[in-house]
Amino acid sequence: MGREFLRRVKQTFDAEGVEIPFPHRTLYFGAASRPELAQILNEDHSRQRTGS
Repeated sequence: MGREFLRRVKQTFDAEGVEIPFPHRTLYFGAASRPELAQILNEDHSRQRTGS
């Protein structure tokens, strides 16, 4: 009965345009996982050394 109930709920939500959120998690493993951040930090560090 539980599966049938959930199936009907899902069908009704789909018909009404209701999205069901799902849990998600994003993991970052240091600077290696965010190259754009590492690039920005390198540029800032280079500017500080050269005085630009």
